[in-house]
Amino acid sequence: MFSIGRPSSEQVERYLSCTEGVSFNYPEQGMTAWADPPEGYVIDHNRVLMGSGRSTFDKAVAVLRRWEQFNVGWVGVANPGLPLEKDAVNAVIASLPLLSVTCACRIVYTINSNEASAASFGFAYGTLPGHPECGEERFLIEWKTDDDSVWYDIYALSKAGLFLVSATYPITRMLQRRFAKDSMAAMVRAVNA
Repeated sequence: MFSIGRPSSEQVERYLSCTEGVSFNYPEQGMTAWADPPEGYVIDHNRVLMGSGRSTFDKAVAVLRRWEQFNVGWVGVANPGLPLEKDAVNAVIASLPLLSVTCACRIVYTINSNEASAASFGFAYGTLPGHPECGEERFLIEWKTDDDSVWYDIYALSKAGLFLVSATYPITRMLQRRFAKDSMAAMVRAVNA
């Protein structure tokens, strides 16, 4: 959904109500968990060290649960209190010069693993019809117990979903890179506050 200025909460609610029962706009759900991604998608993989130890991991998980990776100023989510559960739908709102873009995404899967060598927590969401792109993005907190490091990991597979995105692809790629950088900074800031 495109709008001049930030959309009202009522506009976002109406938009999200239209996504109930709607399928993803790409066929490969769960692809961010696959060892080999499908062809045709642009791959973005970014990681940042957030600190060390169980307390850092626990704090990072709490921060991710509040969707704070989107707390970057120009991007946000409609419902930061939405539980991270399979099939939950949230709207990502990007405020750009002259317009805002509101995009519905559905959680494809969640991750909650505690093994001897590592612990991880996160989720992946996929795009729904009307999203400017097609694809999936995974947000993951990892605690590597061998060196006690805690990482925030963003892994995205995307391709143009609307003609407008194809026509403005260099701008779209710039915004994707900017979001990854800003999201990592937001997570580090929130975890180390």
